[in-house]
Amino acid sequence: MKFFVSIKNFRVVKDAETHFDVGNINILYGPNGSGKSSIIHAILALMNGSKAANLKPFLTLHEQTFIQISYNGKSIGYRNGEYYCNVGLGEVGGRSIDVILHCLESFWTNLNVKRVGVVQGDAVSVYTIPDFDVYGINVNGERISIALSDVWDQKEWNVLTRNPHVFEEIVPSIRMLLGIDHVVNGYAFTNGKWVRVAELSYGERRTMAILLTAYHSDILLVEGFDNGLHIDLAVDILDTLKSWGKTAIVETHTGLLVGAGLKHEWNIYYVYNGKVEKTTRENIRSSELLRKETSIYQSIYT
Repeated sequence: MKFFVSIKNFRVVKDAETHFDVGNINILYGPNGSGKSSIIHAILALMNGSKAANLKPFLTLHEQTFIQISYNGKSIGYRNGEYYCNVGLGEVGGRSIDVILHCLESFWTNLNVKRVGVVQGDAVSVYTIPDFDVYGINVNGERISIALSDVWDQKEWNVLTRNPHVFEEIVPSIRMLLGIDHVVNGYAFTNGKWVRVAELSYGERRTMAILLTAYHSDILLVEGFDNGLHIDLAVDILDTLKSWGKTAIVETHTGLLVGAGLKHEWNIYYVYNGKVEKTTRENIRSSELLRKETSIYQSIYT
């Protein structure tokens, strides 16, 4: 199943249309300032109520902004300074997104999306739709929020890992990708010994955080996906998300990840000057960013 996204006059994106596959990996590739993050932010803008206003300083919506997400005749969007939603029962709308919350919830539920995972730099969180509360799992009567504002922070890891049940479902994946057998009380068991999570590498901690966020989400939106990750680990993470049946929209500046994505039959989108083009192995070769990367590799190895 696909959902379609149209964006006009939102930050650097002047006029862009594309679609994303549900249950697949969708990679946004392009240079800095091309509009990759803006596309992710535009989708986020149509997922949450006004109580999340403090979480979205990047959402510079104005009268000329147009954003629409649609599938199977259903649509949700923002135009002329107002939000609107239509799931087949007539259009509802207003200047506050709270006016359409019930319709918004129905729209995303029909796509089997009730929780969205967001990764922005070192911060990861899972939010419920449409109220955008931080999602928490109940373990033995205790509510544990799936959120880290800083993957470096040992205190946050101590809170998140104080109950072994939080990580138990994803331990097999962590073991396969990182060689970590257990995560509990701020410690990880790896190479036959317990070490503080703070002593793990940045890439290891970020991998654990992304996997935990993705596992408890229905859709994952990631800015700077491969920050701190070597290419084979980045590919393995996306392979894992694909095996879980997750919908992921991630951004990258790295042509190596694009090449791996084409080989794995993931969706690759080239974002340039606020435009979006779904790419193939043939037409991605003509992209300016990939040509620059290729020339650098050639200068090193020839």
